[in-house]
Amino acid sequence: MSASPQTPPGQEWSNGSGLECCVWVRAAAKLPSMKILTLILPLVFIACSTPKKEEIKSESFAEFPPSDACISIYDLKAKKFTYVSDPANCFERYPACSTFKIPLAVMAFDSGVIKDKNSTMKWDGVARTIPAWNKDHTAESWMKDSVVWYSQKLTPKIGLKKIEEYLKYFRYGNQDMSSGIKYAWLTPAPFMKDPMSNSLRISGIEQVYFLRDLFWASHPRVSRESQRKARRLLPEIVNGENILRGKTGSGFIGEKNELRVGWYVGQLLSGGKEYIVVSNFVDKQKLPGDPTYGGAQAREMLLMELRKQKLW
Repeated sequence: MSASPQTPPGQEWSNGSGLECCVWVRAAAKLPSMKILTLILPLVFIACSTPKKEEIKSESFAEFPPSDACISIYDLKAKKFTYVSDPANCFERYPACSTFKIPLAVMAFDSGVIKDKNSTMKWDGVARTIPAWNKDHTAESWMKDSVVWYSQKLTPKIGLKKIEEYLKYFRYGNQDMSSGIKYAWLTPAPFMKDPMSNSLRISGIEQVYFLRDLFWASHPRVSRESQRKARRLLPEIVNGENILRGKTGSGFIGEKNELRVGWYVGQLLSGGKEYIVVSNFVDKQKLPGDPTYGGAQAREMLLMELRKQKLW
């Protein structure tokens, strides 16, 4: 059964505006026992203060094409959210795209399919649109260059049953691999000819919880060493004493696959503190020309917000 996004015991939402209460209500509404919730939710809403619009909306989004977007920042030591840009968007599930490479790396290390960052997969000789993919790749370059075919060689080696078990342990989104062991996390794209229906979906908030447990090395039934190795694969950006480690994800949805999906998920070290950061968006309309891939834009959206908050 798919896990619903919820705040684990002892973990609190906070942006200083009463948002924590209202966001918890949105999560609770997805849980069972609806008769009980019907009785208590009106009381909870009365207790919630209504956050002002400027407290929950990021001005950074105005710099980019219109989209439904979410940025979440979670303080690992304080064990709370310090910023959630838009609760409604942050709870919406979208295709995992290449952010799935992070849990996939944990699975591959834990199951012994790959041993370390130098574990190599041989290129099959098929020329793909992205030139960086057309060569042999190590686990490290797989993550850096976001090589789809490397992922598609890993998943059959791990096996569908085991992947589904891992996703359940991780409480990773809807845990739905029904659209295929090689395609479930992917969306149609100009550079991919294979059919893809992106059954595996996850929300920004669920990404935060998955990464929080990964950086605490607290995922159940998975070795701490496997989680450590997966974390070390993440590409990093350095800005003075600040370090951002994470993974982009890009895809397309809509009736004609005309709307971009963009993700950036990872860890931020800033000012002596450690955060989990997640940025994602979906275009509201088709953009003209050849727009930036979604993952690159999601990363830029995050960096603008971090600068605004003097974290970058």
